[in-house]
Amino acid sequence: MIRNLRLPEYVYKLSPKEITLALLKGIAVEALLTYFFYRSLIWGIILIPIIPMYALMKLKEVTEKKKWEILLQFKEMLASVNNSIQAGYSIENAFISCRKDMLELYGGEAVIVKELSILIQGMKNNCTVTGMLMGMANHTGIEEIREYASVMTIAKSSGTRIREIMDSYIKTIDEKLSVMQEIETMTSRARYEQQIMNAVPFVILMYVDTTNKGFFDVLYSNILGNIVMSVTLTIYIVSILISRRIINIEL
Repeated sequence: MIRNLRLPEYVYKLSPKEITLALLKGIAVEALLTYFFYRSLIWGIILIPIIPMYALMKLKEVTEKKKWEILLQFKEMLASVNNSIQAGYSIENAFISCRKDMLELYGGEAVIVKELSILIQGMKNNCTVTGMLMGMANHTGIEEIREYASVMTIAKSSGTRIREIMDSYIKTIDEKLSVMQEIETMTSRARYEQQIMNAVPFVILMYVDTTNKGFFDVLYSNILGNIVMSVTLTIYIVSILISRRIINIEL
């Protein structure tokens, strides 16, 4: 969804709850595949690698979700800073005012609030705003923040045109982020539909197995049946991976 997964520890660090939940989902998926495709303890052991693979995939989704939340917080930060600049604040004071706004909006644990605290502390230590913004971009891995820092460098060097330049850039980046947000909303709906479609084959298998006891037994009791089910499972997994690749648009 968003480029670059480099994040500071307080963002990237996964909680024990998140890791446990991902592992439990991996175990559930492995058990489901074992039951419907093999119904064999031996195959259940063979399929154990699916657990960490699935868990890592879900944890990556958690990380991507966190990055998306930071990007939305950055969008609100831009609006706050620009409003202060248009009201006559200096850039430095605009960020100080922005932190107060973000604190009220997201709370003290929000990444953007912590990053703004670092930025303000850096300004107190005679670091430049643009330099601190570059640091924020490096921490979060969000390219839009790096672009913002570059534009601000140009704006500061232009002197009297700083409001005009910043206002123009804010409108441009706001439109870009709005489009990204719309795409994210659309793909979220598609991902939900994909999850439903992924479950449909198992619902059908369960229905047939319930209404026709022993109908699939021939597929579980011999080598040829195991080969057929292995091919079917491979096709199923590949189709899921392809659909995920189509849906997960890199913004």
